[in-house]
Amino acid sequence: MKYLTIVCFALILLSCGKEKKNDTKELIKNKVSGKANNNNNSACEYLSEAFIKTMFPEATNFELKSHEKPYPTCSYKFDVGGKPCQARLTIAKGFGSEKNLEASMKHFSNKELLSDVGQKAYYIPNISQLSVWEGKNIIHVNINGNKETTIKAAKEILNSL
Repeated sequence: MKYLTIVCFALILLSCGKEKKNDTKELIKNKVSGKANNNNNSACEYLSEAFIKTMFPEATNFELKSHEKPYPTCSYKFDVGGKPCQARLTIAKGFGSEKNLEASMKHFSNKELLSDVGQKAYYIPNISQLSVWEGKNIIHVNINGNKETTIKAAKEILNSL
C-alpha cells in the first residue's frame, strides 16, 4: 500500500504542467535545469513544525523530508501521544488551472469532488490526499490521513500563498 501511495503521488506530480501545449518543450527543459521552480517558495514555508503544532499541540519527534524538484514538497513524520503521524504538502505554484488539476486527477477513479475548498478540489480517500486548484496554484496536501484536518490545513495554506 505504501508503494501504491508513492506511485500515485508521483503520477500526480508528473501530471501537473503548463496549460499551453506550445510550452511543453520549454517546461521540460526548465524542469531538467531546475529553472521551473525559481519563483516558487519552499513548501516548508507553509507546512512547518509550528503550523503542525497548531493542529496537534502535543506533537513531538519531528522528522523533516523536503525536496524542490519537480515541485516543492515538504513531508513530516511526527508522534502524537506515542502514535506515528505524518503531514505532506506539494505546491505547484504558477501551474494552476482546471485543466492541470483534471490531468493530475485522471489517474484516480475513487475521488470526491469538494465544493468548499479553492476553485476546485478533490479528496482521494485511498491515499488521504486533498488536491486543490486555486488561482495560479495547485496544492496536494495530506495531514495525518484525516480529511477534516487536511481540508482545514489546505484552506489556511491557500490563504498564505
